[in-house]
Amino acid sequence: MRRGGAILLFLLLTGAVFAFLFQYMEKREEARREAEIPAEKILIYTDLPQSAVQAFEGPFFRNSGVKLVVQEMSGTGMVQAARSGQIPDLYVASQKTLMALKEKNLLAPHVSDRTDTVLNSCKDGDGYWTGIWLNPAVFAVNAEFASAHPAFFYTWDEVLSRQSVRLVMTDFIASEYSEESLMALVEHFGEEGTFQRLRDASAHIVQYGKYLSTPAQMAAMDKCDIGISGLDEAKKVQQEGLPVRIIYPEDGTFFYLYGAALARDSSQAERAADFIDWLLDSESQEAQKEQNSYHFIYVNDAGMPVDDAGTKLSFWALEKQYTELGKKELLSRWLQEIRFGKE
Repeated sequence: MRRGGAILLFLLLTGAVFAFLFQYMEKREEARREAEIPAEKILIYTDLPQSAVQAFEGPFFRNSGVKLVVQEMSGTGMVQAARSGQIPDLYVASQKTLMALKEKNLLAPHVSDRTDTVLNSCKDGDGYWTGIWLNPAVFAVNAEFASAHPAFFYTWDEVLSRQSVRLVMTDFIASEYSEESLMALVEHFGEEGTFQRLRDASAHIVQYGKYLSTPAQMAAMDKCDIGISGLDEAKKVQQEGLPVRIIYPEDGTFFYLYGAALARDSSQAERAADFIDWLLDSESQEAQKEQNSYHFIYVNDAGMPVDDAGTKLSFWALEKQYTELGKKELLSRWLQEIRFGKE
């Protein structure tokens, strides 16, 4: 038995060495080819996690021979970099950042047959940026709760007002996503309608999470019945094998949008535009879905996925024309009246 174990260990080690050598030689050969024929590159600034954009580097290089150089920074950092002469070729960022970059006159328009198929609500009317991915708000439901309440109506009114439901949501001041959640609720339900619903919800909220992943995680751990979550965060919790079901709001929902835009004065504008159109191509989307660890929905997805109950995703008609002053006033009112006190 000992001799057999030693032989098995030797074989495993030998296999590992050969695998390492093969990978090393493959990378060395790729570097040699690049040295002989230097690849074109496009520089991308993003406020997404760098890995979310880098996931497309290999496939796009094989498709076009163009390499992606990705730098992660905040929207403010992008503006400062451009003003100091550090101009990228492309921005891949949140809608809020893209709108700010357009306002600062840092973008160049790009319109093509691909961008033309994107819904008007998901792109700039003048062609300065186009949406690529959506992260919609969903209900992350504890599996036992879902099984015990098969007739539950997963509407915003029911979830926010049903006092017997243990609810978790992200603090509205925790991130841009959660901040925009409040703005979307106000645009859809009106200011007074939203604050009445949030007052009702405050009576049965177990916790205001500091992170976007908190509501889905707490639902999976049976620390709440329903968590209001982004689809991306809920999917990640579900794929960890935890008992949570993803249910779309029956009366529609809002989404956080990420998109792309050409930088003004880009030195590789044509290649950067090719990358935008490649991202919007449905075949490219499907090829990357399983490889990308971010579970966003593509704006050009031919078939929107259904939830765990078979419900289709539907969105509210929102314009998202939120001013910084308006945001500040709404957040201040929420903090004073609901989060930390009553009227």
